[in-house]
Amino acid sequence: MGTVAKSSITLVSISDAYSLSLTPNSCVIKADFDGSNPKLEHAYTIISAYCGDEKPPIEIDSSTIIKSNDNIECQLIKVDSYRYRLSIISLPVDILQGYIEIPVLSGVSAGLTGRFTFSIVRESTMLDWIQDWENNKTTIGSSYVITPKIFVGKKIIGSHDSLEDVPGLTGVYIGPSENNGAGIYGYKDNKEIFHIDQTGGKIGGWDITSGGIQCEDGTLSIKSEGTISAQSEGIIHWSLNKDGSASFANGNVTMDVEGNASFKGTIETSGGSIAGWIIGADSIYNGTIGINSLKKFIAIANVASVQDIGNQLDWVKEYGGVAMYCISNTNYGLIGYKNNEKVFSAGSDNFIAGWNFNEKAIFSGIQTNSGFTTKSGDITISSNGIRGFKWRLEKDGSGALAGDNITWDKDGNMNFKGKIDASQIISGKIDTSLINTDAILSNGDAWALLKDGSGYLASKNLTWDEFGNINVLASLSLPYKEFYINTDSTPTPMDLSQGRYFIARYGNIYGDQIIELPTPIKEYNGSEIRIYSGFMTTRASRSDFDIIIKGNGIFFYPGYIPVLGSPIQISKVRVSNKEIILRCISLGDFVFWYIQNFCDFTNDDFNPQ
Repeated sequence: MGTVAKSSITLVSISDAYSLSLTPNSCVIKADFDGSNPKLEHAYTIISAYCGDEKPPIEIDSSTIIKSNDNIECQLIKVDSYRYRLSIISLPVDILQGYIEIPVLSGVSAGLTGRFTFSIVRESTMLDWIQDWENNKTTIGSSYVITPKIFVGKKIIGSHDSLEDVPGLTGVYIGPSENNGAGIYGYKDNKEIFHIDQTGGKIGGWDITSGGIQCEDGTLSIKSEGTISAQSEGIIHWSLNKDGSASFANGNVTMDVEGNASFKGTIETSGGSIAGWIIGADSIYNGTIGINSLKKFIAIANVASVQDIGNQLDWVKEYGGVAMYCISNTNYGLIGYKNNEKVFSAGSDNFIAGWNFNEKAIFSGIQTNSGFTTKSGDITISSNGIRGFKWRLEKDGSGALAGDNITWDKDGNMNFKGKIDASQIISGKIDTSLINTDAILSNGDAWALLKDGSGYLASKNLTWDEFGNINVLASLSLPYKEFYINTDSTPTPMDLSQGRYFIARYGNIYGDQIIELPTPIKEYNGSEIRIYSGFMTTRASRSDFDIIIKGNGIFFYPGYIPVLGSPIQISKVRVSNKEIILRCISLGDFVFWYIQNFCDFTNDDFNPQ
């Protein structure tokens, strides 16, 4: 006699992703025929909780345990912070089954309860009415019948030496068998269809032995020690082992007791998750990392969590990250973004750190494979050479600077379209005496190009420092250029990149003549502008000539202070038949146009109506 424990686990699902585990969740207890002497050695369960794959600590109060019968005695022992052992230590003799409910009071979630069930099987070998039976006799009592043999089935007429000789025998025989045994045998048309005896049994194509149950050909077996397997010709096709390990597909899929699985073949699925990775019909992703076979990309996006709209490739372009994609044979590549700005790409569009590249060249701006680039700032590096705006270095060693004004061939022969002024050029070469440790080129006090970038010309009457500041000791003259005003009487913007000294010419003698100066900026600091209008006021002219500043700017003059209460602000100046001299002045972040010849104007010339 003993206790049979079922190797199973009850998981009770609760909110917050917690569950309660009882291992086992039930047991079978053997006792004597009258219910006494129950075998309780294995009548126990281990209680624990799970939150996902983690075991949280739990607390159980023994006073809260509920029993199906008050006479059931049990014992609760705390194994550690995560497990309790509940054991049945005594049972009343008048029950055949019952349960014990175990509430978990704290540590996981209120209201979580597990139930441990049991049943009692009473042994018949100890029945007193069997012990008093006289062997080989049929005894009939008030509540029992004892007989050495019994057959239930069809009535067969005739005399036969044994049951096997009876033709067409159909029925069930209970009684002695060979080797001093006994059993139950079932026949149909004289063919045994099942039996149970001291050697085991057979029923429905299954053979039963003390070692387990197996089908007739042995291909499927359930062993009493806890293993279930299918095999043929010495090959185990699959097995579930008693220690929890398993194997399938002729050993190509295995799982150990820790839950680690190994697959030698392929895995196909239309959905699910593995270790935090979500598997879909066309994609696999884990948060901001995604692989999509339908949209053809692999992407890692720089976002903290999954976004509501779009996919990982969209998030890379909006928030930053790296992606590899192939949407079509004209739209593919490897891209990197910082925030929503592209840092690099390689594929159908090649770009890195502001540079584009392809199979022929690396370039910034517009690719140019010969001559000069067409735009300032553009550079192309190719197998033909390196070139920029007005300069080039060809692959054969030749090149040009200053827009072809300085050129040289592959043999080093140079051509200067401008002038080289020096007092010591010997045999067509620059004498080494003109080069010293402080200068790249020099001719004493006449001129020099110093290695720090500074230099001087015209016997030091024109000098500049390494920062580009120029000092002119002699006079500096600039030519006047004609500036024509719009014929539709609208303000005409003045382009200072075309010069600094202008002679204004009218466009419409009957309309307003207005020149619009550009807004003063730091790049104009120190620049002088002269505008002469002597040819504007002729006998044919019917209008005056005014100057304004773009953006409703104001002119500054001696004594003007741009604060509350300062003199009137000048936003327009009339310069009919005069010359106005303006200079741009920058003070910190403050930049303005200053009227140098303020005294040449009257009050009527300022803000004229």
